[in-house]
Amino acid sequence: MMTDITQPDITQLMQAICAEKSWADLNRAFSSLYGEPYNQMANMPGSFLTGYSIFNGPDHRHIVTYGLAQRHRFHGRAYELTLKLPMKSPFMWTFDVLSAAAHHAWSFCGDVLPQFFDYGTSLKENTNSKLTALLFLPDQCLSEAQIPAGRLHFLQAVGITSAEYQALAGSKVDLPELTARLRVDNPLLLTRLKRKESYA
Repeated sequence: MMTDITQPDITQLMQAICAEKSWADLNRAFSSLYGEPYNQMANMPGSFLTGYSIFNGPDHRHIVTYGLAQRHRFHGRAYELTLKLPMKSPFMWTFDVLSAAAHHAWSFCGDVLPQFFDYGTSLKENTNSKLTALLFLPDQCLSEAQIPAGRLHFLQAVGITSAEYQALAGSKVDLPELTARLRVDNPLLLTRLKRKESYA
């Protein structure tokens, strides 16, 4: 007979997941930039991603997934996804979005790096945000890290509008061109939910 998992059991389980050595190795790759994580969020066992680390920069948050590298490699290289937000932006919504993006990369991209992903609705539900999709670029803050398990690369997910996604998907603009336009006002490529401009 199964018994219900109590809140203390869940807390202990989450703490054990967050303390995994490979997760600590991943966090150490960011420590030279940010120091210790601001927070860590673990998913329940069976979730596609194991969890997320959140780091605070001078004026932004840097979120990194944990678990994609354990499931899949692109051309033999392990990857995790990152996402950057303005410091005061809420961040809990990013977990569902990054999990969906990681699942998309694992399910449909094979040995080809994902370039963009249509989330299908506003990245943060119940908002008027025009950002409904993601593009993926090497994270320039930390493009790769050497950890005991091997070389780990980071792909930054960047929120884009439906118009920008349609332009990419229809080859009306290419990824380098759109990226260059986005960087003019936003060199770190922060995902700004309130952005109204379209760079398509």
